[in-house]
Amino acid sequence: MRFSELKGMEGIDLLTECVPYVDEIFSDEEFISTIKAKDMAWIEAATIAYKTHNESITAIMNVLGEKPETAIEILSVTASIMAEIFQKEDIRAFFISQCKKMRYAISAMANTEDKQSKDS
Repeated sequence: MRFSELKGMEGIDLLTECVPYVDEIFSDEEFISTIKAKDMAWIEAATIAYKTHNESITAIMNVLGEKPETAIEILSVTASIMAEIFQKEDIRAFFISQCKKMRYAISAMANTEDKQSKDS
């Protein structure tokens, strides 16, 4: 299941259940910096995320009812989750509003981009 498919009170409960896991992953400044700097594909970012935040990624998959078995399935589901969080405006806005650490990471990224623009 995707975040965008969650509906009603159950969907609200599931989204809320994912907040601490998303916050933990996206508060990792090194991870955010790496995927931002290398402009990598989601599957590459998923590999890093899964290796460094295995418990949180697995918890999100469980909440969404995803049960990947093979390595490629795990990376594909992880990539889909990350892409949805970063690319879907309403989902990104929800997690930004709910995740204190994620707000800090995104703010830090924005400040870095501003500084890079001024330095150019």
